[in-house]
Amino acid sequence: MRLLIAALLALCTLSSVHAQTQVNFTGVWWSERCAKVDVKVGQGGLLSGTFASPGVAATYPLTGFRAGTDLIAFAVNFGPTNSLASWAGQHTVIAGVEVILSMWLITKDVPDEQELTGLWASNLTGYDNFRRAKPPYCG
Repeated sequence: MRLLIAALLALCTLSSVHAQTQVNFTGVWWSERCAKVDVKVGQGGLLSGTFASPGVAATYPLTGFRAGTDLIAFAVNFGPTNSLASWAGQHTVIAGVEVILSMWLITKDVPDEQELTGLWASNLTGYDNFRRAKPPYCG
């Protein structure tokens, strides 16, 4: 019985140590929708980088934060499209592959004269999973 308790305590301690290792988000991440995110983590967990949408020649600045051991949030201003987007998620490992599971929210400008009837449709939400490797279907 003592041996079982010691083994369980050792396992809990090992899990606790592993969970406290900060994820290094720096580098290129690819979404399942073929968006390319290049992230740099600075002092205090401040993120900077770029976001590139598939089929669009422009890249857009990215800014955000990392928190705790494996949390990330970033926002992108899509400039001339008059839209802003943000992602918030958590890093995990699935079948040996690093993945950021995230939810996104995007808002687009509605012209003033259409706000009374159109603001309800100005926000969209969804999810993205980001991996370090470019998906093979992303040309």
